[in-house]
Amino acid sequence: MTTPQRPLRRIAIVGAGLAGASAATALREHGFEGQVTLFGQEPHHPYELPPLSKGILTGSADEPDWVHEPGYYADHGIDLRRDTTVTALHPDRHTVVDADGGEHGYDRLLLATGSRPRVLPALADSGVHLLRTWDDALTLRKHLSAGARVVIVGAGWIGCEVAAAARTRGAEVTVVDPLPLPLHRVLGDELGAVFRDLHSGHDVAFRFGAEVSGIDTRDGAQRVRLNDGSELGADVVVAGVGAVPRTDLAGYAGLELAAGGVAVDRALRTSDPDVYAVGDIAAHDHPRFEGRVRVEHWANAQGQGRHVAG
Repeated sequence: MTTPQRPLRRIAIVGAGLAGASAATALREHGFEGQVTLFGQEPHHPYELPPLSKGILTGSADEPDWVHEPGYYADHGIDLRRDTTVTALHPDRHTVVDADGGEHGYDRLLLATGSRPRVLPALADSGVHLLRTWDDALTLRKHLSAGARVVIVGAGWIGCEVAAAARTRGAEVTVVDPLPLPLHRVLGDELGAVFRDLHSGHDVAFRFGAEVSGIDTRDGAQRVRLNDGSELGADVVVAGVGAVPRTDLAGYAGLELAAGGVAVDRALRTSDPDVYAVGDIAAHDHPRFEGRVRVEHWANAQGQGRHVAG
């Protein structure tokens, strides 16, 4: 991190995903000998997200790719607080507060809170499956059995990967999306058509140009209602309609928000000189492009986590 504005003895990192764990690792590699506390909401050690929609769902793996072996954190003096949710940030007091009311001081704070799955209003409180954590993946995998009717809302990366995994396990898959092709916003017509043909060749059915208006449960089965009046029977419904950056802590603390994330400068410093942000939430002032850029990708999370500690 950059030249300190106050003595640097304690660094707190909120978010124990790839970005936060990479920052903690780099701090020790660069010789920082002070206190490093890494807060994570999940009960697990830090892991990478990409395998969740691939090997975990297909059943070829039962565990994700760990950032480090479990013993690494204690061996390197990193205080990993698993199953700990930080609920408040007080920059004026240089403290964060956890869900149990515990208050933790810092000299520098790194926000690496990542994203949460977006939930459409029509799908709220309907029992649909989301995919963001290892536990989500293990729960969903139990339902992707041969012959199961799986309806996936959203033909983006998550929707397409869940569709492929479900077909691998013998499920019947229908993907619903209002756009004309899978991954249309990011890949356009030509490559979107390639993905459509690839999935169609593996018996994935698409309902393009359709939106979900609601879900009903009848006799233990779900009926997915579309805006054209038709319905799809489903044993499993999965929503993959994007993610929302977790900026609540920063916003409530009065930090500047921009471009859907937390505004940071080229050093990844927020509007408070002792608070930094990385990963999905960081809307950084990119030296090459006009305006701010925010990237949701594992390589960006890893790279920014290491960079901010240098």
